[in-house]
Amino acid sequence: LRYYPFDSVAMFITLIIIAVLMGMLLIFNLFSINFQRPITYQHRSDSSVISRWLRYVLIVIGSAALYLGYFIALQQDTTFGAFFKIWIVIGLVIIGTYAFFVGISEIIISILQQVSKVYYHPRYFFVVVGMRVRLKMNAVSLATITLLCTFLIVTLTMTLTTYRDMNHT
Repeated sequence: LRYYPFDSVAMFITLIIIAVLMGMLLIFNLFSINFQRPITYQHRSDSSVISRWLRYVLIVIGSAALYLGYFIALQQDTTFGAFFKIWIVIGLVIIGTYAFFVGISEIIISILQQVSKVYYHPRYFFVVVGMRVRLKMNAVSLATITLLCTFLIVTLTMTLTTYRDMNHT
């Protein structure tokens, strides 16, 4: 790491850009939340209903794709072979994560609605209904956040491995 120069000016410029973007997103979200109406949630929840068998199919496809992707990633191979395998692994993990999140979110909400002590309790009714709508709308967003975190860990690991191996050459 001593051969890698660190520029503090570049760090501060990056932090300022991130702070400005986060501030703009905060202002945009505050305005969009202010103008939302609760009745729109009810209309949105009725329009996106996934059939029961499709939920289980999505979970099976997602689980299989994730298992196969991580299984291929753990196989030892040459550098040239690993370069081509990484694209297959990335595709499988992306497909598996999206399918799994969409399927599992529907199952969790269905289970919560079947438990009458939770669903019909005055304290939790609006929470469960609101969660149902938000999870249907944001399951793909949650999967995207998960993928970004996973690829951040992979990138950090690859960077640290590269720096560690630079001293051995």
